[in-house]
Amino acid sequence: MTTYKLETFAGGVNNSTSTVHFYAKLATALNAIPSHSILDCTSFSGAATISGTLTIKKPITILLGAIKLNFNGIANSHMFVINSANVKIHGANRVTHTDATNGGTTLSIATAGRGYHIYCANTSSANAWASFGGLELKDLSFEGVKSAYTVSSGVPTYTTTGSGGILIAEGNPNQSGSNIPNIKLENLAMTNTKHHGIMIYGAITSKLERCRVRNTAGHGYYVAGSSTSMHLDTCYALSTNLAGFCLHDTNYSTLTSCAADNCKIGYWLRNTSSTTLNSCGSEGGTIAANNTIPNSLGISLNSSAGSVSISDVGSDNVNFFKGISYLVTGGGSNTFNACYSKDPGNAAGQTTYGDRRTSHITFGGSTSLNRLNTPKFIGTSPLKYSIKFVTIGSSTPIRNLIDIETFTYDGSATEPTDTNFLPIATVYNQNNSQQFFTFD
Repeated sequence: MTTYKLETFAGGVNNSTSTVHFYAKLATALNAIPSHSILDCTSFSGAATISGTLTIKKPITILLGAIKLNFNGIANSHMFVINSANVKIHGANRVTHTDATNGGTTLSIATAGRGYHIYCANTSSANAWASFGGLELKDLSFEGVKSAYTVSSGVPTYTTTGSGGILIAEGNPNQSGSNIPNIKLENLAMTNTKHHGIMIYGAITSKLERCRVRNTAGHGYYVAGSSTSMHLDTCYALSTNLAGFCLHDTNYSTLTSCAADNCKIGYWLRNTSSTTLNSCGSEGGTIAANNTIPNSLGISLNSSAGSVSISDVGSDNVNFFKGISYLVTGGGSNTFNACYSKDPGNAAGQTTYGDRRTSHITFGGSTSLNRLNTPKFIGTSPLKYSIKFVTIGSSTPIRNLIDIETFTYDGSATEPTDTNFLPIATVYNQNNSQQFFTFD
């Protein structure tokens, strides 16, 4: 592969590495260099302004140095639009925690445009509804603006329309044979987002590794659209407005050593099957106030069959965002191996429980044949029940297996009145006694 230096392209003074010329040179180079080549931008450091969308239409590798990219694009535009397979963008490193000023990192900041940092999906038939597989993002940081909204009858009204996040979707959503393969996201940091931190729709044989998502308006990681063979390894979700990890209509996938802290739900397997969580943890799940969770965030994708509306919550599920560590609704044959849950409800040391729905793990609706193997439940947050089985509509969980050292069982068909959030001494579960309830 031939390597081209960004400073040699037109758009200001040739051979200049001044960030004043960075955007113009990059726009020129993206059109000029041939496919399967490398664009080396590492000579540029400091801060540069990205004043319009950068569309990548050929398979190339972009190398970025320790630079801060400030996106000030036009309304409803995205920072990078990927319209080719096998595009790779590699940075110098990502920020290590919440400090956006960490030296030696590649940081993209989107405060305008109200789009995404990375948008890899079709917007029309111009690309023949092709899927742009092989996308690789590595050692990058992204910072945006978190959306804020109010909810009425399940519909969100945005008081702040945010910017930022990553959206990767198959070329022709919900159409047979359209899956997007071989996505690789490694060592990324995402803070504040328009919708979900990282949304992947319709992917196969793909991996997310050592990514960190924080303070999202939606889910931290949202994998949907009949995705399969996904692997999330050592990924972290922190302070998400919805679930830390939501796998929706996803099959035969794996989460390994992932962590979710201070999320409204830690991990949500929604109509997901044959998926395994190995040694994952959730701590301090927070309780959403009633009537603050929308039926959906209003995301739509284009396809040959028309607009596809994304059901990223669902009206039947809005009441589950109560700090539950692990939630399974629909699907089945999922396995939880040595998973860890601490203080769901985020009320350590208090004497009354926050919400009757808060639990270490809840199985809801038509889910079946799930297996919970030797979980670790700890903490001092009072819970009404550690493990719950919940009816959704007319569907009830069946044939789920729990391998736990000790537990007690309450077979009552109804729960005692709890509108006053009774002290734990008057209800069934004394913190972590592993008591579980059959039906809600």
